[in-house]
Amino acid sequence: MFIDQAIKFAIMIKLPAEGMIFFDFDFLKIHLEKSINQYAAFGIKFPLVLIILLTTVAIAMLLYYENQLLKKGDRFDILLTSLITGAAASNLLDRFAHRGVVDYFSISVYNFSWPAFNLADFIIVVCLFLFVINELRKKTI
Repeated sequence: MFIDQAIKFAIMIKLPAEGMIFFDFDFLKIHLEKSINQYAAFGIKFPLVLIILLTTVAIAMLLYYENQLLKKGDRFDILLTSLITGAAASNLLDRFAHRGVVDYFSISVYNFSWPAFNLADFIIVVCLFLFVINELRKKTI
């Protein structure tokens, strides 16, 4: 959470309004930009108060689940859920501070552009993916 917030702070203070090219290869382009995402995941439109409420409930549920994992001693799942919780808390903090989430990575592959995202978003997606893979692996053992 601290690293994500530090990057967001630097982006908001130092990045020029037009952004900057971070990486530019024939088919792949990574652009840094200032973007305040006032919507939920994947651009779903909900009122800010509802997004804050749902995010707070999700964080509370994750904390409860982490407590259950601590009793089991499943360190990998604890790590994943802790990272997800911290990333969600970082985005929640943005919603209070900026009335939306600060996004700064924009990726284009050929003519396809992925919506802007931040480190917290990336951590949530990767950790959820690893969590599902780990759960599936447990079921096959």
